[in-house]
Amino acid sequence: MTSHKPKIIPLDAQLHAHLRVERTPRYIDFAEDQLIPVQLREFVAIACEFPIIFVKHQETGRFRSVALMGLKQGENLYCQNGHWPGHYVPQALRNPPFSFSRAQENDDQLILCIDVQHPSVSAHSGEALFTEEGEQSDYLQKRANNMLSYVTDSQITEHFITFLLDNDLLVSRALQLQMPDNEMLQLNGIYVVDEKRLAALPSNKIEELHTRGLLAPIYAQLISMQQIQRLSAKYQQLHQDEF
Repeated sequence: MTSHKPKIIPLDAQLHAHLRVERTPRYIDFAEDQLIPVQLREFVAIACEFPIIFVKHQETGRFRSVALMGLKQGENLYCQNGHWPGHYVPQALRNPPFSFSRAQENDDQLILCIDVQHPSVSAHSGEALFTEEGEQSDYLQKRANNMLSYVTDSQITEHFITFLLDNDLLVSRALQLQMPDNEMLQLNGIYVVDEKRLAALPSNKIEELHTRGLLAPIYAQLISMQQIQRLSAKYQQLHQDEF
């Protein structure tokens, strides 16, 4: 539930010398995001709480890995208020109000940007972004480094998904859940790793997965599908007055 109109611009020491940012993430801003992007390095931690699935962009055909945080489109069961009820917080929820953009298309140079309209940004409270000398504060340096790591992690995750696709390991699944009011809820557009195809890979491919450290996240994704029942229980808890 984004309550503001974003205005994302490059961060400038002179223009934004007065700005401060609250440390606590605004989870409520994601209240309508059923899917939250997750990176490969997060799979093991995410798998303990949420189903990890792959979804395909209808127009571009690109796949991305996401955590399923709601059973119905337009609802994130974990971001309905300012309190995070889980243990691990996905990095995508912690990034705002910062982001990176490229100086030019197909350019490797990245520019740190800020959403100046974001509710966590003000001139009155929170962490300063710059020192009196115009240098980045320790807080901003840490946030910038985290964002750089996120960009790198995104590229690694894309390579991982490419491997899965090149080896025909992703398959489409439709999940059906019976809700307390006997409604049959079906989730479509979900892709997961096919365990049988994984087991049928030739030994050299298995060795490649092991060498590249990809077996653990693959099994994390497979195991994470058991968290569907956790989501169902969370849905019942949130909507119990409707049943």
